[in-house]
Order: sequence, then structure tokens, then C-alpha cells
Amino acid sequence: MSLTPTHANDPHVVIDATEVCGRPGRQNPFRAMGGEPGVSDALRRARQVTSADRIHLVATAADSVRVAAAADAFEVAGLLLVPRPPGSAAAFALGTAAAAADDSAATVLCLPADQLVAADGHWQLTVRRMVKATRVAAVVCAGVAPQEPQTGYCYVYAPPGRGSAGLRTAHSLDEHPDRTSARRYLRARNYFWHTRLLAWQAADFAELLRRHAPRLAAAVDAHPDEHPAAWPLDRDLPRTPVERAVMAPASAEGRLVLVPAVLRWNDLGAGAPPRPFGGTRPDDRLPA
Repeated sequence: MSLTPTHANDPHVVIDATEVCGRPGRQNPFRAMGGEPGVSDALRRARQVTSADRIHLVATAADSVRVAAAADAFEVAGLLLVPRPPGSAAAFALGTAAAAADDSAATVLCLPADQLVAADGHWQLTVRRMVKATRVAAVVCAGVAPQEPQTGYCYVYAPPGRGSAGLRTAHSLDEHPDRTSARRYLRARNYFWHTRLLAWQAADFAELLRRHAPRLAAAVDAHPDEHPAAWPLDRDLPRTPVERAVMAPASAEGRLVLVPAVLRWNDLGAGAPPRPFGGTRPDDRLPA
């Protein structure tokens, strides 16, 4: 495997692998489409955009052996263990704290391990645009055009604006739309499926967390003199989704930006049934 050389501007990547055993009624990412484990898929994509020492993998103690084996194949040693799935906000907060401990000016790209994304040119271009957009927004998400009135995905309302390079300011989120709302969003064409791919500057994320999720911020800041990898395994992290903890507050402040993306994408963990591998209409085009 060819290694990605380290550059000062490379992002840190946080992978949330805390749900790799799957939830009841959901597909196990370790038996994802094509037989490719979700963790390995996320690691492969992470290694395309950064070096192994900038990847932080958050997993439960119960899954540590399997996740560590997947990480070893990509020469990734940054494993952060928690006793139970803490929710996406806490998992990304823990990984972001590890990135900030290594690099106070870290730019962080967050990937869930329970989805598949084709690691092609569209993926790499989307990541570059997301990382660049963290210079002008506190939180950056990638959105794909909905193909059907799916109620299992979060929708982001992001109408065209005057932003540069095709970026859109996200005005609102609907985490659990009913069928009527999902049909309306599909017709409106200004709503996007939230891919759960996120990016931010570590300092911006910490500031949002302190103001809008103070219990989680306090838990993450409880060991300021220790690297997060050395924190006690029984750490108590309040369980909350990242959409409520930071995305919705950032949107209310006009600090959430969406990157319209064309990705071959399948989310196995968002509560929707597995769908054919793909995520955007074929006539969509990603701005250069």
C-alpha cells in the first residue's frame, strides 16, 4: 500500500466506528455491500487524504480487536476506546480532542464507519472543498441530492446563495421527516441528504461545544493534561447526535455550510434500508 506523505495542511481524520456491530434491524457494516467492512472502507478513504498518524479511530471496547485489526492493515495506531456507543457528537468530540492534542491548529474531517463511499475523484474533490470551506464556516457538511422521499435520512435545507465555489449556507435541518415532508423536500430541489461527512477547525468545534453542549464539553475537557488515548476507559460521555449538538446551533448562527457533492454513497447506519450503491442523480455535476 502506498503511503500518503505528511504535509502541514493535511487534515486530521476522525472515524466513528462505535456502531460497527450494527443496531437492531440495521445492516452490519462489517458485512457491508460487496463484503467490504465499513471500517476498512472509511480507513481506505482516510488514507487517500492524510497520513496514518493523523487518523483517529473511535471504537467501543467490545469491538476493539476487530477495529484494531482493520486499522493495522492501514498502519493506523490512533485508537480511542469508549465503554459503549456514545453518540456521534461525543465520538467526534473525542477524536477532535485527540487531533487538537497533536496539532492545536488541526482541521478535522469526520467519517462514520457505517457507510460506503466510492473512493474516486469525486470523493477526493469533495474532501478538498470541505477542508477549504472550514476557513469560512464553523461546521461544513457534504450533501447529496435526494433520489426518493426517504424518511430515514436527515435533510438539510440549503438554497443557492452568493457563496463562493458553489458553497451553500445551511438554513435548517430535519432529522426525522415524515413521508409528506420528504416528498416536499424531493420536489423543492433545495434540500439535500446529510451524508454525515463533516469538517471543522478543532478550535471552532470546541467553541461550539462549550456554548451549545456544555456537559459534553466538560466531559471532553476533564483530563486537560492527558492525551485522549490515555483517558480512563469508563469515561462518561453524554450521548447526543452531532446534528443536535453542533450542526443545528451552527445553522442558527449562519455558520453551517453545505458542500453539494456527487458521491457514490450508501449510508448503512442512518435508519434507512440498504439501497443500491449510489447517492445522487446522474445528471448532477459537482462545481470545480
